[in-house]
Amino acid sequence: MFVDRIRVDETGSVFLDNVQLSDSGQYDMQISYVRHTMTTMTRRFQLHVFEPVSKPNVTAVCFVNNITMTCSTSQGTHVSYRWEKMPACSNESCVSAGAEKVVDRLYGSTDEYKCIAENPVSTATSDPLGTQACNKNPQEGFRHWWVAITCVIFFGILLTGYSVYPYKKTKRSNEENTDLLVIEPVYVTEERSAQDKSTPRETC
Repeated sequence: MFVDRIRVDETGSVFLDNVQLSDSGQYDMQISYVRHTMTTMTRRFQLHVFEPVSKPNVTAVCFVNNITMTCSTSQGTHVSYRWEKMPACSNESCVSAGAEKVVDRLYGSTDEYKCIAENPVSTATSDPLGTQACNKNPQEGFRHWWVAITCVIFFGILLTGYSVYPYKKTKRSNEENTDLLVIEPVYVTEERSAQDKSTPRETC
């Protein structure tokens, strides 16, 4: 795996070209000196290979009172993140570590922050981002909440109406059925002809 990648210069320094992430690990190097007698020395070292970091990408999640910013990179190994407030200042509060940053959402604030991603071999900086990532009107969040609440109330009333209507319709039908007049049969006696006069009959 090291063919054509290992070279030694005139000072005896050993170079490994075209390093890969898989080259990370522990190595033993044996150095032999040929003088009067053969002398061999062994040196052990640890090799760390890092992939350079790419430009950080910052995403913002807006809440009513604050903004949560998250920093990430698509490339890079053993990446650490820190935030710097812009314009830069010497105060320690202007710098914070970690991939996430929570910023108070103050109306009219022009504060901006940039994310810096770094590892032992590279450093990359994101574009500045601040409160302009969200709506500038501090009441915008409340308006979104009221829209959601209004929709919930509207659909609640609508569902309630659909459930009450069949009940009222059924109740009205029962009342109409109750109000129906019960007609009792009426019997009428009529006289028949003289021949059948002796046998009266009843008709309904």
